Amino acid sequence: MSRRLFPLLFALLLLLPACAPASTASVSVYCCPKPDHCDMPVLAQISSDAILRELSWEDGYSLVQYALEDGSTPFGYVDESVLTSETPCDAVTLLPREAYITEETAMTDDPFGTQRAILSLPRHSRFTVLLDLGDWVFGEAHQDYLTPGDRRRDLNPGFYQRRGFVRKDHMRFGEAYPLKGHADAAIDGDSIVTGGVLTISPDNWMSISLTLNITPLPESIFLINHDTEVENPSGPPEWTATALPDPEDPSTFRYEGPFLPGITQRIDFHLRFAPGSPTQDAYPFQLFSFQL
Repeated sequence: MSRRLFPLLFALLLLLPACAPASTASVSVYCCPKPDHCDMPVLAQISSDAILRELSWEDGYSLVQYALEDGSTPFGYVDESVLTSETPCDAVTLLPREAYITEETAMTDDPFGTQRAILSLPRHSRFTVLLDLGDWVFGEAHQDYLTPGDRRRDLNPGFYQRRGFVRKDHMRFGEAYPLKGHADAAIDGDSIVTGGVLTISPDNWMSISLTLNITPLPESIFLINHDTEVENPSGPPEWTATALPDPEDPSTFRYEGPFLPGITQRIDFHLRFAPGSPTQDAYPFQLFSFQL
């Protein structure tokens, strides 16, 4: 090759586009797949190369596990557009199942590492399980974890979400029936039932939580059931129980006990006030009936 060609070839190489070095984008991590509905705006700000694997995707966002500088490997949601074909993907399908918390517990975003608490979940609160990972389940906390009077709860009921991991042995699975705002328990058009859920687990265990907004409060709530197939509903009930006030929240009444399939078809909720209470005649003795 002639030496005169070297300067020409070198000049041509300078005109070619240079190969861009591998770059890492800054990625926001959210606690749910709808950032506008997240209880926390951003869990973390990470580089795209910190993403370890993708588990699932929903509404344009992917559930991923990522690495932080402190060595923890939590989970969260990122915009799926930041992922590449090289991102390991487990392609797990999220299958919603209703459950409720059996004892006060903590939600974490790092179940296999630090297990740091990102949210405290009270006993009897509802939880939708989306993914089962052995001793831990991944899912979504419901609005009940926000305490009454919390501005977020008052202004945006049902709006905020937070997802994370909870120990499986701190919950029961089952069907959950909301009791809040029951129309039959209304005075002047407003329901006095401001919160509550009835849950029935596959092993025939029932949990009831009911929050009332009346003053003074009843001593208890009497639960009674008449078999709907029996022609004489005024006869002896097939099932009775009593919901008692929570020691830490007297406006919330709780009951846990066996559910009797085929018998406990309808539950009547009756208020029981202290003898001689001036409130005894101010509210309906039978609060409402709930048909299962």
